[in-house]
Amino acid sequence: MKIPICLKKCKGKHQNIFTEGARKKEYPNDVLEKLLLEFDETDTIPFGSLLFELNTFDLDSDSLRDYTNEPQLIRKILKENSGIKVYKGDMRVFDYGEKGSDWLGIDLKRVQDPSWFSNNLVIGYVYLDSEKSSPLVEKTNREGFVENKPFVLFKYLLDYILTQFQSERRKDRDRWYRLNKKETKLLLMIK
Repeated sequence: MKIPICLKKCKGKHQNIFTEGARKKEYPNDVLEKLLLEFDETDTIPFGSLLFELNTFDLDSDSLRDYTNEPQLIRKILKENSGIKVYKGDMRVFDYGEKGSDWLGIDLKRVQDPSWFSNNLVIGYVYLDSEKSSPLVEKTNREGFVENKPFVLFKYLLDYILTQFQSERRKDRDRWYRLNKKETKLLLMIK
C-alpha cells in the first residue's frame, strides 16, 4: 500500500481531530492545549508543508503470492530498507529510519494492537522543505532533531497520519481476506 499525503495548513475542525486523538494517546492536556494554541495563532504548521510516502507490506504467503513472484527479494528489500526516513530538502536526517530506530513507536502500537503493521514491514519517507522547516533543528551530531515544540508537533502529526492510514489499511486488508477466502473456496470446489 502506498499513500502520499501533503499537509500545509491545519486548524479549526482539524484542531479538534488532533486534540481528540492526542487525548486518546494520553498526551498531557496542558502541553497539548499550549502546543495547539500556539499552532492555531500562527495559522501554519511551524515546519512548513511535508510529503509523507508510506509503503507497507504483508509477508504471509497468500499476500506475497498476490504481489510478487520473488518473495525472497521483497524480504531482502525490507530487511535492508525498512523504517521511516526523513529528508530535509535533499539531505537525509539520520538516524530516523535506520535499523533498530522505531522513532514513531510503530512496534509498540503493534504490541498493543496486533492489526498494526510493524516497523520492519514499512518503507516510508517524510520530505520536508529545507527553507520552511528551520524550526526542526538538527542536533549538533546531525543524528535527529532537537526535541522542541515543532518536533513534538511533527511527531504527533505523523502519528495521526499513521493512525488514519492504519484504519484504512485494516479495512482494505479485511476486504482482501474476504475476497481471497472466496477465491480459495471456489478453487477448491473446481478441483
